[in-house]
Amino acid sequence: MTNMENLDRQLGEKERQQRVYEEAMAKLNHMRQTQEGEGLTLMFAWDAFGEAAAETSIIGKAAKGAEMFCIGFACAAPVLLFWAYVL
Repeated sequence: MTNMENLDRQLGEKERQQRVYEEAMAKLNHMRQTQEGEGLTLMFAWDAFGEAAAETSIIGKAAKGAEMFCIGFACAAPVLLFWAYVL
């Protein structure tokens, strides 16, 4: 093998390594942007729901009704199950 062939192999390997590095960095940046976008979407959705639920709108009334149902069910279910299966 001559020095020229050896040099060509080394340059080819360095170029391949550079390409792999650039692709990996591009994927990493894309993942970071995606995660940041998901976080912002969640914050905007939470803010929009909070404003709608705080007012006396249909969403606020539905959320309050669901909350009261869950609290009532959590209190009544153990008693009803006790009466149905133990006594």
